[in-house]
Amino acid sequence: MVHIIAVRKSIEEVNPWIKNLNQNEEYAMHRVCSSFNPLTEIISEIVKRDGLQCFKKENEIGITPVQYLDANPFAEIDQIAIAKKYILEMMSEIL
Repeated sequence: MVHIIAVRKSIEEVNPWIKNLNQNEEYAMHRVCSSFNPLTEIISEIVKRDGLQCFKKENEIGITPVQYLDANPFAEIDQIAIAKKYILEMMSEIL
């Protein structure tokens, strides 16, 4: 019984921590990708600001935005299209 109480207490402490894990601006892409109905426009803006590497940045528990998108049943985001758009925009700035 003591073990069950300890596990329950651990879960009660961990759940709020996980919910607040991506609240820093550093993890804006994580927050968007794990949200209900992530928007392509917002993801594109973050990519434009932070570069494509933001898709692979791990948070404190080692999860990347790409992993959040892949696990998110509400996400209909075409990551390849976002990357292509970003690259084309960067190329047009150079020209």
